[in-house]
Amino acid sequence: MSNEISTYNLMDKIKERHEEIYEKYVDQAFKQVEEVVFEAVDKGFAEVAIPFKGPISNSNSELTSSINCIQKVIRVNPNSFIDVVRDNFQLDKSTVYFKDLGSFDTHFHLVIDWSDLNAE
Repeated sequence: MSNEISTYNLMDKIKERHEEIYEKYVDQAFKQVEEVVFEAVDKGFAEVAIPFKGPISNSNSELTSSINCIQKVIRVNPNSFIDVVRDNFQLDKSTVYFKDLGSFDTHFHLVIDWSDLNAE
């Protein structure tokens, strides 16, 4: 018998699980972000803010489901997802970013702001 001790690295397992979650949900989450942006454009808005931390009201189950999917992806790999959004919409760091909007329920938001593009 060897004196070597085999260790189970929990951090590696967590990182692996996060990668699995990200890969599973990234496409669906981006499609949901895309739907929100297109709806906002249709309604004349120049910015959206999608909550990704904090409680969510269950009054609209479809909306809650979409936000939950987006939250999963952002929570496990925020930098990669924000790059996906920037690349697909061809926007930069000044127009797609995370922000604490200081709302009463401590939501943090993924903000997509295309107002400067409308001025051009």
